[in-house]
Amino acid sequence: MRLSGEALVASLPKVIRILAVIGAVAMLVVGGGMFVHNIDAVHFVLAFLPSLLADLVSGLIVGSALFLGLQVYNHS
Repeated sequence: MRLSGEALVASLPKVIRILAVIGAVAMLVVGGGMFVHNIDAVHFVLAFLPSLLADLVSGLIVGSALFLGLQVYNHS
């Protein structure tokens, strides 16, 4: 029992890193999906992609634009 507890404690940092990546990707997909499914122009432009990929691409583009905009705003 002690060995399995130690293994769980030792693996926790890796598990937390994996969950952080999965959570970030999930947030990008959900956020991108809001743009793809509510803005007809975005939906039309990304219609050739599978839905999940279109949501992810849209989330990455919008997230990157917001991040860069905040960086420019904070440094001015």
